[in-house]
Amino acid sequence: MTNYFTDANDISVKDSVLKRIIIMYRNVIFDWIYKGIDNNFEVVEKQFALELIKNTLINDYNLRAMTQLNLHWSFEDYFANLEKRGGEKMADIATKIRMSVKEKVMSKDKAVIVSNNEEYYYAIGQLMAYFISLSKASKKAQSLINPVLNAQNDTVIKTRLLQLYKKYNYNILTKNSRVKNLYAMILGYKSEGKVNQEMILFGYMDNNVIYTKSEEKE
Repeated sequence: MTNYFTDANDISVKDSVLKRIIIMYRNVIFDWIYKGIDNNFEVVEKQFALELIKNTLINDYNLRAMTQLNLHWSFEDYFANLEKRGGEKMADIATKIRMSVKEKVMSKDKAVIVSNNEEYYYAIGQLMAYFISLSKASKKAQSLINPVLNAQNDTVIKTRLLQLYKKYNYNILTKNSRVKNLYAMILGYKSEGKVNQEMILFGYMDNNVIYTKSEEKE
């Protein structure tokens, strides 16, 4: 807010990613917020939102990153309502994804199946968060998610998840059915098209289904 008109060389923001985004998009943001002029703000917001969220997460500000994701989804809902596109609100979609994956992970059935791409990428985020939690490093860098988050296709994601599983499976109990179910859901599903980074981030930052009170006893 203090850098709408500051010369680029005088902007004191130390974060290089944030500084670059301010310089690139501040005119469009200012026009939309203060002048009511829409220079494709919806398109622009989608361009910088995930970049900001990933940058915040990598800098270890988890709560701020989740707040940014919520704001991004609020913009999506706002423009969908404004243009009468209809559809469910993102909060409702997120709740359904969370509950569906949780039910499947906690299921005693042998076969658990992912229903759609959103559930799939959410499950990937959940598994990534679990694997990183197993690291013995004194400082668990959030950047460990990058190899999966920045993967270009489904095959690369599965390869990188397998690498992490091999790295940390010494610390996974054989009776941990939730880990088995979560990983089986991912391995049993093949996604086509663009990787949904948004849902991976949501799954990664959301409360982890593997770490419930009952599971901690094991």
